[in-house]
Amino acid sequence: MAVELSRARSDGGGALGWRWVIVGSGTVGSELRRRLRQDAAPSVRMLDPEVDVRVLDGVLQLTPEAGAALAGADVVVHCPPQPRPASALAAIARCMSPEALLVDMTSLTRRATTALQALAMPGELVAVGSPRASRRPFDGGRALVAVDVRSGPRVELLVALLADWRTAVIRLTPAQHARPTGMLWARVQTFLVTYGMTLEAAGVGIDALAAIGPGA
Repeated sequence: MAVELSRARSDGGGALGWRWVIVGSGTVGSELRRRLRQDAAPSVRMLDPEVDVRVLDGVLQLTPEAGAALAGADVVVHCPPQPRPASALAAIARCMSPEALLVDMTSLTRRATTALQALAMPGELVAVGSPRASRRPFDGGRALVAVDVRSGPRVELLVALLADWRTAVIRLTPAQHARPTGMLWARVQTFLVTYGMTLEAAGVGIDALAAIGPGA
């Protein structure tokens, strides 16, 4: 299975200068906001999915401020702490600019990504997540899986920003992800990449490993 492992770095600008909107007040959303502010991102807005972007009886209800924020965003990261119907994400997508990027961090199941492919939106769309639970998924030395539902230049800039944070991104196409072994392969790669980055950060090189390996 030919799956891209991306660790290319950005040019120091790019995604960090975007107008970020984070729909989610849980661990993932809070950690992403913290990481962006740590790097002095100029525009980061967090929307509470229970207040600003509510789903009531299957219908999305936005505050006027939330609607304006979504319309003006360069990227919207959807990461509510509780599962929401696909109709909620579709309604959010309709509020966004055609040039904006939508990042869904709710689930990497095949059912979820199939629902994403059915979204009628002109912009770029990527599903991102970690097969291994982490309270700080955007800190250095970690790996994330990305399913490129509808890729483009903004997805590439997002991946470059994550690389700047020393986060490896294991990328799958929807077809690769749909295979029964797709996520198993990604989980194995995530473990191997994270382990390798840990060794690298500790200064443990090939020579040091060879000294303790079989036949040393």
